[in-house]
Amino acid sequence: MIVLANIAVPRLLTLTGNVAIVFSIIPVEVLVIWSLFKFIFEAKLGLSKVLIMTVVANIATSIIGFPFAFNSVYANRSGLSGWLSLGLFLLSWLIEWVLYIYLFKPKNIRNPEAKLLLSAFLSNLASYAIFSFVLFPVSYPSNLFWQPNPERAHWETKHVIPIILGYQYGFYDENSRFASTFKELTGSAENYTFVFPKTQLINDRTIENEFHQFKLSADIDRTIVKVTAKRETFKSYTAIIVVANEKSENDLARGICQTDQPSIVPPDNPQLIEGQIQCPSGSSFLH
Repeated sequence: MIVLANIAVPRLLTLTGNVAIVFSIIPVEVLVIWSLFKFIFEAKLGLSKVLIMTVVANIATSIIGFPFAFNSVYANRSGLSGWLSLGLFLLSWLIEWVLYIYLFKPKNIRNPEAKLLLSAFLSNLASYAIFSFVLFPVSYPSNLFWQPNPERAHWETKHVIPIILGYQYGFYDENSRFASTFKELTGSAENYTFVFPKTQLINDRTIENEFHQFKLSADIDRTIVKVTAKRETFKSYTAIIVVANEKSENDLARGICQTDQPSIVPPDNPQLIEGQIQCPSGSSFLH
């Protein structure tokens, strides 16, 4: 798993969960570099040496990429993510160029640095073209690369649910009641968008993304969010905010319960026992 092409691949793997993208990128980069030297530069460069160069360079750039894979600073901001992708492309190009010069140590080739600079650029351009192929049609079932990663779905949901509960806290402070619809909370499903693909508002009480469906309900003293997995490999969740003290409307308790095993059925409603949220059997406390 450490042999990942370019800095951006760890982020893509968290989205797709499909390591096939790795095995498609490495050969493409090798083919680009080898073809340039053989047919354009007319210089001898063994295929095995190109493979070693490419693998080593991509390991280096991928290690740098791991901190970006789950970086929430840019993950939910498409504009920033786009600029960051461009920056990662330029950085991976520079790093691989320097490594190619060191690993290849070309002899009897005129202006080898410029040729390796062009090779690094075109090979990275080819791999990023594959990234685009993976990401742009990602919501279509025909895309063979799109195999959602359970860990990615879990990470995303852990962030989305507290956002919804946070909106409910704010709504309760202002209105002394819980919102019964998502439109009451924010007026737009875009507020729940996290990374990709975009969240859709199905009806007033239901939103969904590629991984889960979120159903909102509210009563006088509590609000519940049922988060149902859309695939059998994902976990489901039930979140609750409840008035913990009838004498004080501002005394609220909250909890998020997740199924212990992957399930398309959310946990039963948590219970408030002695001022603490208790998860039902078959689930555990998340927050």
